[in-house]
Amino acid sequence: MFLPRLCIPRPALCALAAAALSFGAAVPGSFGARWRATGPFGGPVEAIAADPLTHGRFLAGSPDGLLSITADGGEHWAPVHFPGEMVSALHALHFVRSRAGRILAGVSPDSPTGPGLYETNDLGVTWTPLSAFAGKSVWALAAFPGDASRLAAGVSDGVYSSRDAGATWSRVSPANNPELSPAVSVAFDPNDPDTIYAGTTHLPWKTTDAGRSWRSIHKGMLDDSDVFSIEVDPARPRMVLLSACSGIYRSGDGGATWIKMRGSADASYRTYTIVRDPANGQHIFAGTSHGLLRSVDEGKTWGVTLQGAAKSVVFDPEDRARIIVATVDRGLFRSADGGSTFEPVDHGRVSRHFHSLLAAGDRLYAGAYDRSGALFVSDDGGQNWSEPSPKAVRTPPAPVPARKKTLRRRGKSRRAPVRKAVAAAPAPQAGFLFTAAAPDQPETLFAASAMALRRSTDGGRTWSPMRGPGSGGIVTALLIRRGLTPVISSAPAKPVAVARKTPAKRKSRRGRRRAGKAPPPKPVAVAPAVPGIEVWLATTNGLYRGNETGAAWRKLSANVSGIRHISDSGGRIFVIGRGAEWSIDEGTTWSNLRAPMEGAEFNAVAAFESTILAATSHGLFRTTDDGGAWEPAPSPVKGDSVGTVVFHRARPAVAFAAQYGTIFVSQDAGETWSKLDGTLGTNSIHTLVLSPERPGRIYALVAGRGIYYSDWEDTK
Repeated sequence: MFLPRLCIPRPALCALAAAALSFGAAVPGSFGARWRATGPFGGPVEAIAADPLTHGRFLAGSPDGLLSITADGGEHWAPVHFPGEMVSALHALHFVRSRAGRILAGVSPDSPTGPGLYETNDLGVTWTPLSAFAGKSVWALAAFPGDASRLAAGVSDGVYSSRDAGATWSRVSPANNPELSPAVSVAFDPNDPDTIYAGTTHLPWKTTDAGRSWRSIHKGMLDDSDVFSIEVDPARPRMVLLSACSGIYRSGDGGATWIKMRGSADASYRTYTIVRDPANGQHIFAGTSHGLLRSVDEGKTWGVTLQGAAKSVVFDPEDRARIIVATVDRGLFRSADGGSTFEPVDHGRVSRHFHSLLAAGDRLYAGAYDRSGALFVSDDGGQNWSEPSPKAVRTPPAPVPARKKTLRRRGKSRRAPVRKAVAAAPAPQAGFLFTAAAPDQPETLFAASAMALRRSTDGGRTWSPMRGPGSGGIVTALLIRRGLTPVISSAPAKPVAVARKTPAKRKSRRGRRRAGKAPPPKPVAVAPAVPGIEVWLATTNGLYRGNETGAAWRKLSANVSGIRHISDSGGRIFVIGRGAEWSIDEGTTWSNLRAPMEGAEFNAVAAFESTILAATSHGLFRTTDDGGAWEPAPSPVKGDSVGTVVFHRARPAVAFAAQYGTIFVSQDAGETWSKLDGTLGTNSIHTLVLSPERPGRIYALVAGRGIYYSDWEDTK
């Protein structure tokens, strides 16, 4: 099923076992570590497909190509490696019924020559790009019910057909008809493989001779309607349903004329998909921008059966009462009663993109790039995650005059306002790119977007704005640490008396001030620093240090441009950008950290006593003389990019480094290294976190795949 993003044109169980192996199975090693997925589960889903040959097997994909597979009807999911993940936009998934294990995935490529269609014949263990669609976007895939080897594809330059289960393809729409492209939906007449319907980003088309001729079929439709999906009734082929930007349409004459279905206001919203219940032709489901709609009278009336924008709907081929729905923001939902009720089914599946993983005491926080700017919290070592709920905040009541029940102004009366408890804004709000926690205050959090700072003192339930350094630059990095914070000293301002205005002067009310009221004190000096929470902020205009209220900022003299990372390790502050520097005196003075080799870029730096470890684009390096001489890490660490490196705060001289999906451990400050058991596949590990409260557990934040943990040592 296709799922275009815009309403305007734009040029076998073995696989599941293999996926589970790469994300959690143990292999021989020295620590006996096993990786466990902990979530936070969920995230957007663009497409879902059911395996017609295996009961309970489904494949789901996110908009950016993160695939997950289940063999038990959605109870548990495991990630599937896909070469297009994180680089291509996924549109369609299709199990080929004529060949067990064969799946097709249609995408928009990331380059002018990139593949638009991938195939696998082993349920996703290996994938091969199909050259027929190089540089083209494949939006939709459909199979002829009478012969599963007959396929049709909606592509950015028209309609294509295959007679060999997708091995080879030929174009069946005219190249000289720009109105027939892009084709973003396709469907077969169930009785005639030569009859194909195609939906474009403006109107539907139809051929009855396998593509030799096409005609526009849009009578009764709103002009320029994007046709998102087409459903042909298998029992009555002339009865066709169509979903579009402008809502839902029905035709009783094979598309010659259309009638808009208006059973409810919801049926007029943008409708991404329309499907008929295979067990009951009177029941129709429509995935719209306002939720999943269901009609039990063939479209005469509609009701919302699931909240949230729904993109894709599939039925279990063996159990037609089981339905799985893919939603834009809420993840996957399953119904066991034909669509009357739904429950979330995302265990093991993650398609969220996280920017932060934090440990504050025994609490973990994870910040995501979701549209809602989601924040997740775990108080049990990552076993369970939840989003902080905004709490009601009661505002103080307004003062009421002692002898009046009403307030008067200019001859009019109004009642004194009644202040009620209101829900504070959830946090952090959309657009936040960095989240950090106070080291010894788990309830105190800081969040930053490109242009704003916020602070929470209740674990993320409510947030208040913070004053920034006022540089006007874009925020690029954030660090919170315990240190010496500057304090502002203020001198009180003198009260200012303002004469009462005479009646003749009441025409102008600007600048009125009650007599004797003083303006707020103005900061006049910065006092010596005292112990407290430090806020380190990098922007495009420089590096700043301030206190937790944002009331005192000091610009620091670090000579590194484009700072993208700030870390506190081994008593030093490191900044990384186009180069790296470190400071041991709260940023007063800085020392250059020379790159280990020419062309090597720093990804992360960690220190313990006189040892510094550097994760770079050219491998992992170690120095004991502040970067004067570097040594590459010995085998088994490879001379390839290392994403991050950290020292264990509760285990002296113990360090961890991540190279793609493999983690290495050293117990002698980086002189020797060994692999941790298990691997996280080819995924890139973004962050490693070690909590002093659980010293034997290491957490790994994987790009797009969520958080995994491993109990790497016996803590008895």
